[in-house]
Amino acid sequence: MTVLVPVVLVAGVLANLVQLPKVWRNKKTLFSPTPSPFWPFGKAMWRGNIRAYPLGIVTLAVLAVVYILGHADSNIGSPFLTASLLTLYVMLAGIFAIALFNHPKWLVPPHLRDQPGAMKEWSEALMRSRLVARVRRWLA
Repeated sequence: MTVLVPVVLVAGVLANLVQLPKVWRNKKTLFSPTPSPFWPFGKAMWRGNIRAYPLGIVTLAVLAVVYILGHADSNIGSPFLTASLLTLYVMLAGIFAIALFNHPKWLVPPHLRDQPGAMKEWSEALMRSRLVARVRRWLA
């Protein structure tokens, strides 16, 4: 079991890293434009997930390196683990920032940079629903 986890993790990372340049240049699409019926977070977060995919793969690669180094050498000290966790937290914050706000733009694939973030989509939908409700009350 201790060998299986790193092997599966590295295989998954390598398989996705090979696809990453094609996805970045819009040469290959890994995701459907519409979410699966089992996706619980809605269409806006589906698009955010697609935008954050490259950073997610890089984050997974960093996590794999940290996992393997942490298990390979038990003498790795606290500064290494602290720096690794800090890097991981910054990358996770970047994933959420890309999904929710579509920023920073330089971490988003070029063909997806003009999309609004999930927060903007949600706020626009909320404003439309309030506007429709006001117009209906005014017309009634």
